[in-house]
Amino acid sequence: MQPMKGLLLTRPSIPGSQKFLLFLLGFSIEFNILIGGGGDVSLGSYGYRITDFLAVAAACLLGFHVLVQRSHVLVLGLFGLLVATIVSFRLFDPSFWGEPHTQIIVERYVAYGFAGLYVALLLDNTRAADFFCWGLIAGLLATAFTFIIQGTGLSSVLVALGVKSEVTQDFLLSDVGIFRYTGLWGHPNEAGHVAALASAAGAYFVVVHRRFIPGSLVAIGLGITFAYTQTRGGLLAGGATLGISLLFSRQRRLEIVRTLTGAFSIVIVVITLLQFSTFTSRFFDDPMITGNYDERIDTILAGVQVVLDYPFGVPIEEFGNIMTSQTGLPTPHNGFVYFAAVFGLLPLIILLAAFAISFRVRNDADVLCVFLSIQVCFSFLFEQLPPNCSYTFVLCIILARAFLRTGISGRKVVPDAKLVPRYEAAG
Repeated sequence: MQPMKGLLLTRPSIPGSQKFLLFLLGFSIEFNILIGGGGDVSLGSYGYRITDFLAVAAACLLGFHVLVQRSHVLVLGLFGLLVATIVSFRLFDPSFWGEPHTQIIVERYVAYGFAGLYVALLLDNTRAADFFCWGLIAGLLATAFTFIIQGTGLSSVLVALGVKSEVTQDFLLSDVGIFRYTGLWGHPNEAGHVAALASAAGAYFVVVHRRFIPGSLVAIGLGITFAYTQTRGGLLAGGATLGISLLFSRQRRLEIVRTLTGAFSIVIVVITLLQFSTFTSRFFDDPMITGNYDERIDTILAGVQVVLDYPFGVPIEEFGNIMTSQTGLPTPHNGFVYFAAVFGLLPLIILLAAFAISFRVRNDADVLCVFLSIQVCFSFLFEQLPPNCSYTFVLCIILARAFLRTGISGRKVVPDAKLVPRYEAAG
């Protein structure tokens, strides 16, 4: 037997297949193309999406991993109870079974929940979050290309290829003479906020690796998306998430000099954007801004009242009818209100707790979850996004990651500082 040369310290590696899976999942969140069911709006988000199939595959991989290696059995069982708690009130509501849109969303949260747990487990490995983030960025740039295709009048090509639903229509914002495109989704606002999810990836690279090129690519993608969708909320949510990352040092701490430098950089970017009519026309020249603000406040207050009247939630169709009768609009323009209205107050409390837990950072993957949580919270202030496939998957990843951070799961997240010993033979 050869003598041991010494004790080396290394981090656990991640197989290439898992790297590819993480990249593909991140890519699909942004470039979430249609896969069948395009003509049935009741399916939610205008049909089945590629994330639906990838999420089911990831959930099956989790089950296979548990059965073959006989590990994480307790984690899987306890997390299953958490998912059941979130959707249980909907399942026991008789009206739930007569409303297909609500059924589809509940089924997605169940499938995406276990897929999110599998992703959360993979993120513990070295640099696993890098591949997921690069997938988000690549997906955003691919989606930006589809906007360019639409801008040249070739939306029919996307429909013919089956990646865009034929029941969605781009439309003209007549008051300011701006044409708004829907991208791969049913509404320009939805498309803009899905694009904003990639800002968490750009922020991750800034804070963890001090790389600014990924964030710059995200900024370009958000700029292209805004130019075609004219979605103010998506641009603000994505820009704010990127901006916050500039305030942190490599040690993930706020520093006065860096904070001032980051704030100055943000001011310079804003001033630069104001030189372009594409941005000023939507933020300052739109005569509907004041009315739109009042309208959103009214719908949010009406949505809160529905939540108080139905603390265990109501089916989506019924919620829309109540909102329409009170405000003339079926939406509260707020993701938190919508989530509570459909699933109930207890699931909302669980979701808010997951956001709070995410802010305790111990390793690189936690940094990603922090910025995903920040971005989701920003976007939820503008739109009802919980039924969107991409946001559903991201929410489930945040919930799963937060679950692993608690003592309930019986499993601790390993800090980056804790290294794995490896012996190397001499000679």
